[in-house]
Amino acid sequence: MIPTSEQCIQVLSDYHVPVRVQQHCRLVARVAVFLAQLLNSKGYGLDVPVIEAAALLHDIARTERDHAVVGADILLYKGFVEIADIVRQHMKPDPEEQGRISEVTVIYLADKYVGDDGIVALEQRFMEKMNVFYEDPEALKSIEENYRTALVLHDIMEKEIRCSGGLFALLTQEYNEKEGGFQE
Repeated sequence: MIPTSEQCIQVLSDYHVPVRVQQHCRLVARVAVFLAQLLNSKGYGLDVPVIEAAALLHDIARTERDHAVVGADILLYKGFVEIADIVRQHMKPDPEEQGRISEVTVIYLADKYVGDDGIVALEQRFMEKMNVFYEDPEALKSIEENYRTALVLHDIMEKEIRCSGGLFALLTQEYNEKEGGFQE
């Protein structure tokens, strides 16, 4: 079963997800749906309702350690099998996902483009994380690997969408031109 956006919002509320995290999830969903629609217009067959639901719920367990795995377990428990594996991979896609366009990678990249207050450049997003974990070599290694994955996916999607000025410029333009950001 794929939950509707209203059901997803209710689940976030039921699990007491902080308001700022819920806002992040909503914007990630809007960015992911926007990207999926652009990619689908270029011939991809991405499942937009799955993308929207998984993006809305990707941080359901953000306050927990290993939140991607915990979130996936919650969704499996609730019977949302179709989106649980996507949520599990939103922090680090499985190797077979890292170089291709899929529901997993659209959400992964959308999540990386959304900061606490809106759309941010990938470099900025990852530098902020590196600054937080600068004393943890293992965390830094993981952040660097994720940054490389994000750049590869960015390049693939940018090429497929064929946006003049680049993907970041397209996302910031779309976000800034809509009152309150991307359309819901």
